[in-house]
Parts: sequence; structure tokens; C-alpha cells
Amino acid sequence: MLFRSVVEEDRERMPKVHRVTDPRLCGAVTVPTGLNTNVFVNGLLAAVVGDKDDHNLLGALISMSPGTIRVGASLLPLITSLQDQGSPDQIGLITHVTGLPTPAGGSTNTTAYGPIGSFGGGLGAFQSLGGGLFGIPAVGEIMKIGTQVMGQVSRVANQGGGQGVVVMNNMTSQSGIGSGSVLTSANTGYTFTLSSYYSS
Repeated sequence: MLFRSVVEEDRERMPKVHRVTDPRLCGAVTVPTGLNTNVFVNGLLAAVVGDKDDHNLLGALISMSPGTIRVGASLLPLITSLQDQGSPDQIGLITHVTGLPTPAGGSTNTTAYGPIGSFGGGLGAFQSLGGGLFGIPAVGEIMKIGTQVMGQVSRVANQGGGQGVVVMNNMTSQSGIGSGSVLTSANTGYTFTLSSYYSS
């Protein structure tokens, strides 16, 4: 059996299984590459390491999760939303850095890799410090909205020009966070204003 049944409270702390046609944080969607042709989740092919996106067929998926669930004839690691990431892709003349093509969407009822803490993250703007410098939260920093601790930074991708991605894990809450929310680092005071938000 590939996926085990879990209680609902555990499922909320597990990352969603990412599938072909699910969105990436950069605006792309994962496309079929033939790496997995026989394992489906909710009628869609499960995404695996190496699957690409529709931005010039780049953005190969990279496993950052335990990778212990193997899929297809090649037994490639299963990909989950927000926990795993994508290599650079390109749309037009704009190259998206590693981490920007992060898998954002996934199955609403199929999760993987055990209760490791819920994930949340999205695109947004880093705090301008003036002179072309930006305050970018580091991995491990605690992020808040107001006085409410939201989670801990697990990954940052700086696209340049003050734009990028922040992904958090160990989320204490998914309520009150979304597009337009301002996350503030409890460590440095740097802010990140979300323009989009996805949760696991």
C-alpha cells in the first residue's frame, strides 16, 4: 500500500502530494514528462523528481522531502507541495531562480511523508532597506503576523528586485494569512508581503 490512512489532525500536518497539472509558485504548472506513467492521485499523474513545468519545459522537480515513497517503473521519489522545490525555469527572457518554481498545489485529500508539520508559503516582496538593498529573512527565522507566530522559514528564493518566495513549516495557524498579508521576522524585524499564498 503506497499511502496509509491517517487521522484528520495528522493529515493537516502533512504535505499534499503534487500532481501533473498542479501549479508552481512561479505561475507555471507541472507537465507530464513520461517519468511516471502509471501512478495516479485523484485521477492525475503523481509528480516525481525530474518532472518539468510549462515554462520552456524547465523547472525540473527536486526532492527536499524524505524521498522514501518511490513512484513508477524508475522508482523516482514522490514530490509534495511546498516541501520540495524546482530547479530554475524561464519564461521569455526572465529566468526564475532555484526555489521559485516550487510545487504549490496538490491533492486536497492525499498527503505523504508523515506528520512533519504543516507548510505555507508564496510569492511576495521583501522589505526595502533603501539603496537597492532588501531585508530577506533567513532559514530558521520565526515569522509572525502582528503578535501571532505563524511558522518558521524553511526556504527562501530571492528572484531579485525585492521579489521572491518564502516557504515556512511548523505553521501554528493557517487562518488570517493570505495574499496581502505582511509577515514579520521575530528575529530581524524584516518583512515579507505576500502576493500569493499556498498552504499544505
